[in-house]
Amino acid sequence: MKHFTLNEILKQTGGDLCYGSGNPVIKHAINYAKKDIEDHTLIFHLDRELIRGKYWKENHSIVVITDHPELCTNLEGNIILVKTAQLEEAYWKFIEYYRGLFDLPVIGVTGTCGKTTTKEMIRQILIEDYKVKATWMMKITGQEQLLLFIRLLKLEKVLRIQLREIYS
Repeated sequence: MKHFTLNEILKQTGGDLCYGSGNPVIKHAINYAKKDIEDHTLIFHLDRELIRGKYWKENHSIVVITDHPELCTNLEGNIILVKTAQLEEAYWKFIEYYRGLFDLPVIGVTGTCGKTTTKEMIRQILIEDYKVKATWMMKITGQEQLLLFIRLLKLEKVLRIQLREIYS
């Protein structure tokens, strides 16, 4: 994932700092809270589960973006809390901004039959000249949007073309 400062993230998401201070560099992002996380992680509190900051007291530079700060307890150490009125909107603004950082053509293959074969034929042609990332299958609905987020954050500047098999 490309690295960002907190100020860059605040500018893109429209959130307001409500706990903590500083302008740490963020190197990882997740869209739900969990006990074990890496230092320099941005958390979009989309699951809206209770967050117990005590689990992250040894971590450095943890930023939580939430629309329910009352669910974030035991905040201490290097935890920063950002409040936003519209969490999903802030999340998608960040996704849109992040995707816009890459000049990356995306080829989507859809249809009733032959998607995998067609995708693989296209991939074989393109790998001669480009670094290509191809997915197996992808359905873009509610839960799958979260998987798209994870895949998106794994984009690298060296990647040249993204090839996706999409089913409905």
